[in-house]
Amino acid sequence: MAALWLLNTNGGNINLGEALDLLSQEMCVTRKTARSIIKALAHLGLASISVDGGEVKVKAVDPSHYVREVALSYIRGRKDRCRR
Repeated sequence: MAALWLLNTNGGNINLGEALDLLSQEMCVTRKTARSIIKALAHLGLASISVDGGEVKVKAVDPSHYVREVALSYIRGRKDRCRR
């Protein structure tokens, strides 16, 4: 969640090199670990990696949108259990 928050500081669209530097400096991890974090976020659907004009870009989902979706999903599940 912290990495998602950091990547979203520029509106969620950042160059891969800048994203690696940002995560490695702010989270005190290696660039290799930062790359793994970005891959994990992409696998979860919370970030996407694309090539734009020769640059590799990382686009992160807004953290508040993600938290809202998780909360609404939880509430729907609770309501479904109450109706049984």
